[in-house]
Amino acid sequence: MLITLALMQSVLPFAADASMTARLQTRLEACVAQIEQAPEAAYETAMAWAPVAPPPYSGRCAALALIELGRVEEGAERLASLAASSAGGPPEERVAVLVQAATAFLLARQPDKAKTALDRAFTLTATDDPARADLSLDRATAFALLGNYRKAEEDLNDVLTARPNDPLALRLRADARMRQGAFDLAV
Repeated sequence: MLITLALMQSVLPFAADASMTARLQTRLEACVAQIEQAPEAAYETAMAWAPVAPPPYSGRCAALALIELGRVEEGAERLASLAASSAGGPPEERVAVLVQAATAFLLARQPDKAKTALDRAFTLTATDDPARADLSLDRATAFALLGNYRKAEEDLNDVLTARPNDPLALRLRADARMRQGAFDLAV
């Protein structure tokens, strides 16, 4: 359940008209809610729904169900593919899906793929977008897991420029500095 909540941060639908969007959004929310109770049934629902729904809806629910079923890497790959496809939706939708993919890749202990997904998300985000701080925080985690503490520190500095008192960023930056032997700066 926590995986689903962490991954289902933002659903920014797109469709031909507002009425269709509302119906698809409602169906997606029902599918995602089903994941918490019965992920296998939610996956089957999403797959049955796929022929009549745009991929950002059915495909996203299917991928999230796979993650909840413990098939984390497969779900992450599906999310990354969805964000890269022509049916992936507008940029803000693709960013949300890429963040979900990156989170799943981190859960699957594949920080290189998480970093790649987050790098793609950065290309779709305006430089003045406040969401970039969250992307930087996530990418710093991927860099740290890759052992690249200098790059992790750079991303954490970006987070702290946007949010100077972010306790998680401060803690992670101190850890990155300690791992680089910069103990005075870590303090």
